[in-house]
Amino acid sequence: MSDSIKTSTSIATLMPALLLARASITPASKSGHNGHQHYNYANEQDWHNAIQPALIANKILLVMSVVATTPLEVRQSNKGSSQFAYQVEGTARVIHESGEWLEACGVGHGQDQGDKGIYKAQTGLKKYLYALLFALPTADDPESTEQAQTRTNNNNNSQGQQDNGRW
Repeated sequence: MSDSIKTSTSIATLMPALLLARASITPASKSGHNGHQHYNYANEQDWHNAIQPALIANKILLVMSVVATTPLEVRQSNKGSSQFAYQVEGTARVIHESGEWLEACGVGHGQDQGDKGIYKAQTGLKKYLYALLFALPTADDPESTEQAQTRTNNNNNSQGQQDNGRW
C-alpha cells in the first residue's frame, strides 16, 4: 500500500468545502490517560470529536476502511510477557455531497498481551489518517505561546547570568 493521496477526477467543489471545514476544526483534546506510563493522550474519540462537526457542517463524509491486517512477530515486554503485534493498512475517503472525493492510505501498528492488538493498530491507523488528512493538532502544543515564553524567559535569565559573569 502506498502513502499516496488519490482523488476523483475533479475536486473543484470538495476543496473549498474542505478548506472551510479545516478552518473550523478545533485541536483534539487529550482525554485518554495512561496511568502506567503517566501521560495523557488524544484517543480516537477525541480526534473524531474535533473533526466531525466541521465535516458535517460542510456536507462532507469521512469513511475509513482496513484493507489488510498482518500479524507481526510476538514481542516480549520488559516484564517478559508476550505482546501480540499487528500491522493494519487502510484508507480514509473524504466524500463531498457533490460526489467528489479524496482518499489517503496509511498504516497503523498495535500490540497487546491479549486480544486487543488489532484494535490498537486500527485506532493508530485512524488517528494517523485524521492527522494526515486534516493536519489536526492536539490541545497541548509544546510550542504554545505560554510555553515558548517560559523558555524564552529561562534563556534570557541564563544569558543574563552568563553576561554578568555568574555562569
